Amino acid sequence: MSIDEQIITLVADTVRKTLAETSNGHAETVELLTIAEAAHALKVHKDTLYTWIKEKQITPVDFGTDERPNYRIHPAELERFIRDHERETG
Repeated sequence: MSIDEQIITLVADTVRKTLAETSNGHAETVELLTIAEAAHALKVHKDTLYTWIKEKQITPVDFGTDERPNYRIHPAELERFIRDHERETG
């Protein structure tokens, strides 16, 4: 497994754990990630994440205004993005 595949697997596992249910069957509270946190999790620069948002590859939650967006990323959105970009090996 290449280093890129290992990173993708690690990030995907982390996101899945964040979304895991507790033993009583209720979903845990999921905190939205800042752009910096999401970029760090994906091991990319924040500008790369903004580019992906602009290209509609990642859908953010926007708490800002038209003049000043204030983006957050749901962990499930990161998981979807990773799943969509995983490459088959073998």
